[in-house]
Amino acid sequence: MKNLVVLYFGICACFVFTSSCTRETPVSTSPVEAFNKKVPHEEVPPLDIDEYMSSDGAIYAKAYEPTDFFVQMGALKATPLDQEVIFARSGQRIDCSQTKSQQPLEVPHQIFINGLAVNNTGQTKSSMKSNDLRNFYGTEVTYEFLPLNSTKGETSTPAVISQYVPQLVEITSPRINTEKEMYPVCYVKNFVLRWNADPNNHAGLLISIDWMGKKLFGPDNDGQSVRRTAFIPEDNGEITLDPQLFNHIPNTALVFITLLRGNIDNVLVGDYSYNISSESHAVLPIILCRKLRNIQ
Repeated sequence: MKNLVVLYFGICACFVFTSSCTRETPVSTSPVEAFNKKVPHEEVPPLDIDEYMSSDGAIYAKAYEPTDFFVQMGALKATPLDQEVIFARSGQRIDCSQTKSQQPLEVPHQIFINGLAVNNTGQTKSSMKSNDLRNFYGTEVTYEFLPLNSTKGETSTPAVISQYVPQLVEITSPRINTEKEMYPVCYVKNFVLRWNADPNNHAGLLISIDWMGKKLFGPDNDGQSVRRTAFIPEDNGEITLDPQLFNHIPNTALVFITLLRGNIDNVLVGDYSYNISSESHAVLPIILCRKLRNIQ
């Protein structure tokens, strides 16, 4: 699904990093220090993989249903040390397959989220302040659609739609608080990922594993990539990752784990259909460990 982020080597070395993937204890040793001594390189054949690992996409499958327009509230935390970038935007769905969406449409509504206006010309982002939007996460918000033109089936009374916006997602283990803790080394087996659970979120989460050909040791595999996405049905704050998510990704690879939590509704407002979505991302970069070796 496109458009869509602990162990040492050796019985002793691998143990320290394992704890950072399975416990809250921070790791003080940096990956560079951990990989001081050379480890064997793996040969990786050319490949380009992008696959969805779950049989059910649940509510997130609605993102692929065609609509005329969209309204989106989103938040991205690009690294564990970054502040979330939060935005709201609306516009015409450029990938829509409906007949009347094959050409530019006049904007039919002025859209408000909890009384704050969202820009709805093209795909421009809103001028809302990030703090205003931050307060909407973890609450039920109201979308108002005020007709801009007199069209069939519409009146001057705004259509009102409510949607629960799940809490901003945050990866809590492996927890990274400092630059030195960046890029924890995580063992492919028994890898426990934790996040802040949202008991009011009944839509589950999506997890994406991305490798873009980079490795800590040995030559990079430029032009090669692996992306696997899976659905997490229970927002309980913890999952042991299926090792198959990391298939075809080599030892010491730089891998990005992305956790997404959101909500989606497709609704009809007057003569036009809208995709209304709210979501947040958290990204965790790791060094993948496949083999436990004694360091000589």
